[in-house]
Amino acid sequence: MGRLGYVAGNIAERELSLGYDEFLNRTENVAFPLLSANIVRQDTREPVFKPYVVLDVLTSSKKNIRVGVMGVVRFNPVFLKSGPGGSNLVVAPPREMVERYIGELRKRSDLVILLAALHKEKARIIAQEVPGIDIILGSYGAIYSTREEPEGETQILYSGNQGRRIGETRVFLDPEQHMERTTSFTHFLTARYPSDPEMQEFVNQVVAEVNEHKRVQKEKVGQTTPTPDLPTAVSGSGSSR
Repeated sequence: MGRLGYVAGNIAERELSLGYDEFLNRTENVAFPLLSANIVRQDTREPVFKPYVVLDVLTSSKKNIRVGVMGVVRFNPVFLKSGPGGSNLVVAPPREMVERYIGELRKRSDLVILLAALHKEKARIIAQEVPGIDIILGSYGAIYSTREEPEGETQILYSGNQGRRIGETRVFLDPEQHMERTTSFTHFLTARYPSDPEMQEFVNQVVAEVNEHKRVQKEKVGQTTPTPDLPTAVSGSGSSR
């Protein structure tokens, strides 16, 4: 993700499938912030990750704006994972936590973006009930936007899953550095987008390392049933942009 230019990421349930400590171990070298406002300690109801980040972004007109980014995941009442210091992690209702932090984030930002790993209708309710969000960028299953979907003063845009589509939103600001309007596109990454050679080489290298790790683990446990290798190439999944 760092190679693709990500500047912030939203943590969802699957990222914690192997536990909190393993998540930290696997992401210790990630160069951009990983966020979640509503993955919280069960005892204190405090987030265990950064709920939001404020980024300084240089616009095309060479002006700096402050972009506030918050992350939330869908509410799951049965989610329970071990957390830091012997605590347990649970998922708090996303609307509750967005409402908790939106005031301070709005004061510190010219543009506020919510990363939402939840159903689009749930995102729409948040936009209706919690003012101050400029854009909701969502991902939930195969749901994706074919057009801009305004909800009050908030634009809602979903990009689908499995990296098949890339959403692009161009934000136009007024003289006070507030969002005036947006223009959005959805790019479907078919074979017409050639793979980037450097990125494809990196993917092949990682897949080879994963397959070798699987072989070593199989030998350690004396497994006799063969497990299929991952493919070493991904057709039409990259872009040279």
